[in-house]
Amino acid sequence: MPVRGVDSESRQLLVRFYALLEQLRVNDRTVFVLRHMEGLKLEEIAERMEVSLATVKRWLSRATHDVSILVESDRELSAHFREQGGFDARG
Repeated sequence: MPVRGVDSESRQLLVRFYALLEQLRVNDRTVFVLRHMEGLKLEEIAERMEVSLATVKRWLSRATHDVSILVESDRELSAHFREQGGFDARG
């Protein structure tokens, strides 16, 4: 059975994105990852992090804003997301 080669370009973009996430505040990053990468609902995040829903929304809003700015400031990431139809962390 043939094995697909590693897509080094995609791997490098992923490394860049994870480095970008490391620039966020810990709680902002945690909420962002739980919502957009793990697919949890806001209520589930609030329960898991033992904070109010309003706090989760505030952290997620700040993280979304910061990630959008950081992606736009990275030439390779922003080009990749434009090719894929854009980057919208709110979605």
